[in-house]
Amino acid sequence: MHYIYATVSFYMMLILLVLSGHAVQAMPLLITDDAEIVDAKHCQIELDQRFHQDQKNEVNMTPACNVLDLFELGVPLSAEDGEQRYAIQVKKKFYTSEHFPMAIAGSVQWQPSQQQQAQNWDFNLPVSIYAVEDFQFDLNVGLHREEKDRHLTWGVASTYEINPINQLSLEVFKTDPGKARTQAVYHYHVLPETLSLYAAYAHPLQSDDQSWMGVGLSWVFPVR
Repeated sequence: MHYIYATVSFYMMLILLVLSGHAVQAMPLLITDDAEIVDAKHCQIELDQRFHQDQKNEVNMTPACNVLDLFELGVPLSAEDGEQRYAIQVKKKFYTSEHFPMAIAGSVQWQPSQQQQAQNWDFNLPVSIYAVEDFQFDLNVGLHREEKDRHLTWGVASTYEINPINQLSLEVFKTDPGKARTQAVYHYHVLPETLSLYAAYAHPLQSDDQSWMGVGLSWVFPVR
């Protein structure tokens, strides 16, 4: 029942956002984060659904807003196996180079104790490089903490602009110990500068792990 509700909710929101048509900037489905934040006086919604090989579905939604042009505040929400989770994330862009096109940001995500689970912390350092025309490179190094366990996380992604309507991202990432994955994400700008949709396929580098497919969108809108 939870899967049906989450799936119906996802596609209802998809239709509503397509009809409303506001400017799009964020890229859902990618695990590797970029070093940009939401523009001042704007908020965004990232939404995606992942279909795992074992028939498990996962829905993720992250509303986020620029706070006083200082940092981005987000509330990641997810539903998986009938279990809902939420977290609080703060992301700040603190370096931009004028001589070499790159940007560096930092983000912290805190997931409070939910349903007798431990509190989780994620620290991440996203770096974006724009030195090659039509290419964007994103690098992440982070730390995941759960109770007394800690492990390093990392991700590398490149995004190529085929034309103003089509983009393709390829990435390699590891968020769990010993489980590295590759992923391809296709970006389709239905209305350039207005609405974009995404489709993804992720494949494990270890045979005992599982692959998934995903769809998603993002929506940025002004606030007063």
